[in-house]
Amino acid sequence: MLNYQRLNVEVLFEDPILVIFRDFASQKEVTEFLADAKKQKLLLQKVVDMTNETSTKRVIRNDRVANGTFISHEGTTAIAKIFKKAKAMIPFVNFEYSEEWQILSYLPGGHYGPHYDYLDYDSEAQWDSWMETHGNRFATFLLVLQNANKGGGQLLKDKNSYHGACVVHKGEKVAAVMWIREELQDLLLYPHITGGLDVGRLINPRLELLQGLPICK
Repeated sequence: MLNYQRLNVEVLFEDPILVIFRDFASQKEVTEFLADAKKQKLLLQKVVDMTNETSTKRVIRNDRVANGTFISHEGTTAIAKIFKKAKAMIPFVNFEYSEEWQILSYLPGGHYGPHYDYLDYDSEAQWDSWMETHGNRFATFLLVLQNANKGGGQLLKDKNSYHGACVVHKGEKVAAVMWIREELQDLLLYPHITGGLDVGRLINPRLELLQGLPICK
């Protein structure tokens, strides 16, 4: 018996691609993921410092106020279930070449100022092992596990992927993020005839296009 699952897709922008997968995870899956996430030790989060000419390191800055931690793709049973689901439901994104999950907790006053997720290096001397091996950040997968009671929305400042997390005024916002790297990404290897990324592969992954992808091997 085939195990079909409905995936509700909303395309907000096509360039750059911004897609919302509505009800991607069931309430049970979210509850279990959130429970495992809250068992982790969450520390004040740092951002990548791009001001050093010879290297990059993570530093604490006041434009990002959040607690969090990193956990492997399949660090717990519940977290592994969501990772495997993402690979199956969004086959034209190669999640194998993504950084670990980052679990983020925004308490009252927590926020993240407008920024880009890709890393704008000045020279190769700044490259870390991720950049050297897997390329730059190509896409972001964001799973909101818990909304704040007030505030905490997503700020999309323009159509060029510049974005931020609004201040939480009441309650707690919890999210899980994966930054996906460029290596072996079908959307980059086979662009649309216009030269941009083919959003159709995300919203309508036809069977004949799936041949050769990791999910089909």
